[in-house]
Amino acid sequence: MPRQDNSMTIDWTEVLSYLIALDSIHGSTSWLDLSSAGTKHATCWRVTVVSVFPVAAGDGAARKVVSQVTWPNVDSRDFVSAVYGLVMGHDYRISKEVYKQNAFIGP
Repeated sequence: MPRQDNSMTIDWTEVLSYLIALDSIHGSTSWLDLSSAGTKHATCWRVTVVSVFPVAAGDGAARKVVSQVTWPNVDSRDFVSAVYGLVMGHDYRISKEVYKQNAFIGP
């Protein structure tokens, strides 16, 4: 569906493309979860992105990284922008948590 104006806006196609690229680059399986943030009459959404990483046999439990955002918030113009920003932040978080460098202690 074409955009209604000429402004540069994020849409759901970019969110999906980012999630697909995230899984391709990191070898993970990722998904979004939407839930109400608060009581049954709340007007806020809690958006969660989860990435699970495969492990080799005998390595223990699968590793996962979880990130969340609540919308509306002061950092996002609209809902899809909040979700896209969450996915971007999640990608950064993966790089910090999954690819930790251990200090090398030489001989």
